[in-house]
Amino acid sequence: MPEPTRTFCLSMGFLRLAVAPLRVNDGRIPGDGDDLGLLVMGRRTARAFSATELRVVAAVASQLAVALQNGHLYEATRKSVEDLSIVTEAGRALVGAASLDEALDGVADRLAKLFGVRGGAVLLVDAPAKVLRVAGRSSGLPVSVRERMIVPLD
Repeated sequence: MPEPTRTFCLSMGFLRLAVAPLRVNDGRIPGDGDDLGLLVMGRRTARAFSATELRVVAAVASQLAVALQNGHLYEATRKSVEDLSIVTEAGRALVGAASLDEALDGVADRLAKLFGVRGGAVLLVDAPAKVLRVAGRSSGLPVSVRERMIVPLD
């Protein structure tokens, strides 16, 4: 057990501790895995934990680690599906738009949503003027950004 954890437990008045790692074995190397944390049970009496109690703590820690990993995997999967959905929406905006401006506005809107930002823009090269001009904007940006945001290429 890390010394800060032990010190904390003692400061809480625990005289006896039962500690088990929250470890998930990734299956690549037997016994190898990622530590997610610790399950710590403390007693404020001098009575030691029995072998059965220690096995229960270890078993619960093992199950808890799997549940935590599954929760993380579920959340990552949910986020990936949400991101893919937004990318799909952006593609539909391009295909279903009545004009290029509408299509680029739709792409900027969906990407702003994906990244959790207030504003986003698509800037296209205006070769004769040697500048980048806003061709599409998310709804978080004012319409006037099309005229105000001009980036020199030189």
